[in-house]
Amino acid sequence: LPGCILYADNRKLSASSLRAAGSDSFEAHGREFPYWLATKLINRAYARRHGYRFVEMGEEDKETDRHPSWFKVRFLQRQLACCCAWAVFMDSDAYFRMANHRLSVHSWVHRLTLPHYFDWIAQEYNISLANQTWFPRPPPPSSRTRRLPVRETPWEGRRGEGPEDGRAAVCVIAPRNDDEVSGMAEGRAAALFNGSMEYVNAGVTLWRRSAHCLKLLASWHEEPGQYLWRRNWEQPRLNLLLAMPQHVADVAVVPFRELTGHSGRAIRHRWLNSIMTDETRSDLVKDALLGSFLTSYMYMF
Repeated sequence: LPGCILYADNRKLSASSLRAAGSDSFEAHGREFPYWLATKLINRAYARRHGYRFVEMGEEDKETDRHPSWFKVRFLQRQLACCCAWAVFMDSDAYFRMANHRLSVHSWVHRLTLPHYFDWIAQEYNISLANQTWFPRPPPPSSRTRRLPVRETPWEGRRGEGPEDGRAAVCVIAPRNDDEVSGMAEGRAAALFNGSMEYVNAGVTLWRRSAHCLKLLASWHEEPGQYLWRRNWEQPRLNLLLAMPQHVADVAVVPFRELTGHSGRAIRHRWLNSIMTDETRSDLVKDALLGSFLTSYMYMF
């Protein structure tokens, strides 16, 4: 099975979509350019460059009884069950930096240093699922770090252990939801998030295929329960799940600025589009056009 880039959008470019774009667009080079079109072009170019499957979320992944943020869970379940050895899931406002397009997924994952946040969380804090209580912001990260074992795929474990070997390696790699430097999400986002105490951001995650990991996804999807922070989103439930003692070995948490935020090194996740500067908006459009050109060029020969 191939590696996959799973993109959380399936909108098509049309005159009506441009007229209806509203806050989904930004002014660049004299015209409205939807952010989701820019990120789609960049991510598709990256996938094709490295021979990965690029998959857009389908209508079959959408559920009318939940907040749209939950669609990603069914999307991940469906693709990992049938079609992907591993998958990078990306919200529609996240994209691979053009500066890193030459690096494959396993190349840049291999370079990450992964602090363990969840081991001591499970030991030192009491988690009450019945009351859905949360725990206070953790102390500074432990100095103990390790590198994720990476061989032929980002999640392969020890020699001879492939992606089907149950718990040979972590199930998910995810970025912290706040910045280690400032203690908050970047810039004005800190005030808007009101000091969220969630530990990982579900907008960019890397999953591997195994029976155990599919069960973890099923647990995420099947029992949303009560929601934290008065939001019926998927992220609080994922954090609660990963902090349970039986799941602390399933996650590797990477620094905020590696895979998310407006200055992410490998992947940038530009939520809160309104706080982007004119310069960053223009850079995103130029990267999208460059990615589209490079993709077309590769298929000309």
